[in-house]
Amino acid sequence: MQTAPAPSQITALVTASTGCWYRYWYKSWYDAGIHDGDSWMQLNWCSSNSRITSWSQSNVGCAGHYGATCTPGGRADLNVGWEVRSSRYYQANFFGFNNTFCMQVRGGSTGLYSESSSASDGCPLN
Repeated sequence: MQTAPAPSQITALVTASTGCWYRYWYKSWYDAGIHDGDSWMQLNWCSSNSRITSWSQSNVGCAGHYGATCTPGGRADLNVGWEVRSSRYYQANFFGFNNTFCMQVRGGSTGLYSESSSASDGCPLN
């Protein structure tokens, strides 16, 4: 026979899905073994009752190395309720070749996160 959880246990479960978190991510980029540059971003997010309530990006930037240049570009966001997906795009010139790359952080309603990046034209939000 299974018993119902005590009210204090139920409160603890709800509280675990309420709060604010951040994830700072710094990434070094390489092309043919050459360290072309670095990029960074921070996702800040909050949730209440397992739903994302707010988010923002901060500490966004990039730097080129050995003649490469980099400029932070636009961003894209998608709130799917239990998770926010936030991408930052960067415009880079690697020795005469223009490229767009991105970094994406996904922040969950319990504080969990994941990261992905792409040296192509974008990070899918879906």
